[in-house]
Amino acid sequence: DLKCMASEVHRRVHRGGTTGGVLDNLMALSREFPDLPLQVRTPLIPGVNDGREQLSEIVQFLRSSMLADYELLPYHNWGEGKYRQLGRSYPLAGLEPPDRGR
Repeated sequence: DLKCMASEVHRRVHRGGTTGGVLDNLMALSREFPDLPLQVRTPLIPGVNDGREQLSEIVQFLRSSMLADYELLPYHNWGEGKYRQLGRSYPLAGLEPPDRGR
């Protein structure tokens, strides 16, 4: 998953780290396994990465690096239980998935 290009957004969502690690891993996979089809996904997180500018930055990076298929995913909060089991606070607690009926 590639959630954003901006390291400050990545740190806020993941509570540490930078986007560079994710991008480095994608590029390394692409170099090491050029025939392996990669599926890059962006889960849309309301108020975090759902703006035109953020998505445009991701698409520009993927186009310039020639990485494979790209998919936008609607936000869900299914990971909240996993965080609870690990004894960690969910960084997006209270954020509700968008109403799909709209």
